Amino acid sequence: MTEYILMEELKNVKKIDYIIAHHTKDEHSCYIREFLENYRDAMGCVRGEG
Repeated sequence: MTEYILMEELKNVKKIDYIIAHHTKDEHSCYIREFLENYRDAMGCVRGEG
């Protein structure tokens, strides 16, 4: 459900430069793929352990 809220909030955002995730566990990163499909120019950064 959270991913739909996020994408709805971003529907008018044309460009995002960076995506930063604290770690790659599902609660922080499970929607990064969908996000990158919508913002192909965004650069990702993951800090910490997977």
